[in-house]
Parts: sequence; structure tokens; C-alpha cells
Amino acid sequence: METTAVTFQQETRHSTGQLITAQQEKQLLKASLVPIFMAVAEARQATLNEEGLKLYCRELADFDIRDIRLAARQLSTEPRKDGATAYPDLAAWVSLTGKAGVNRRVKEAKEAEAAEEERYLRQWVKERMEDTGEDERSAYEEARKRGYIASNSENIIRHMH
Repeated sequence: METTAVTFQQETRHSTGQLITAQQEKQLLKASLVPIFMAVAEARQATLNEEGLKLYCRELADFDIRDIRLAARQLSTEPRKDGATAYPDLAAWVSLTGKAGVNRRVKEAKEAEAAEEERYLRQWVKERMEDTGEDERSAYEEARKRGYIASNSENIIRHMH
């Protein structure tokens, strides 16, 4: 029995709405990285040749562009250390980009958790009002007494009135 291998390319939607393959998406990312790298070179009064540009694009293409932009902002403004080259080395880019990614994901997780807590609290208040006939302010005060309002949800009551 003969078998046939079938491969599927993962496709995503580009911002234009057009379906693109993962490889095409990576090429688009690399194209958008070039201006970022060149801006850092300009800010640090450094030169970056084509081979260096290709290296940085290749090595950083798997990172989220938001994190690369944050690293670029930091690298553009920090003073050069004694003996350091004008253009930041790849290790500095990878380190700062990785840290930016970790910080972004932690922040996003905290925001998602806070949003979920807020949805839960709003649902609890709604049900409390329906069950007891209390007004919204009283229901929120009861939630506070019961400890349902975490410190990061304190602004809910302020925004409600």
C-alpha cells in the first residue's frame, strides 16, 4: 500500500484580511523590523551593514514586534557603556526583547484576571439586586463587606456613581 504525505501550511490573516502562510508572515515581520533596527542605529550614531541587518532580523523574527519595539526604545536611549560598540550586540537585543515579552505577558495576564474578577463582581451585584431588591450601591457595599472586591477592583464603585 502506498502512502502519500500531505502537508498543510499554517495560514493566518494579515491586517489586510488576506490569508498568508507562516513563512510569508515571518517575511513581513522581517520587513517591518528593518526600520526599527535602522532607527536604533541612527539614535546611537552607529552603522549597521546588510549582513548585520539580516542577522538581527533572522534572530529576532520569532519575537513579538511589540517587544522588539520596547527593546529598541530602551536601546536607543540608554548610554553606551565603556568599550561597548555603538550598535547594541545581539545578546542585548535578545535579553531586552525577552524581558519585554515576559513583562507584557504578565501585564496581560493581570489585566485579564482583573477583567474576569470585575465581570464576576458585576454578575454577583446584578443577581444580588434581583434577589434582594437592593439598589446597586447597597449591593456593592455588601460585596465589599464580604471581601468580594479586591484592591484592583476598588475603582468599580467609584465609576458606578
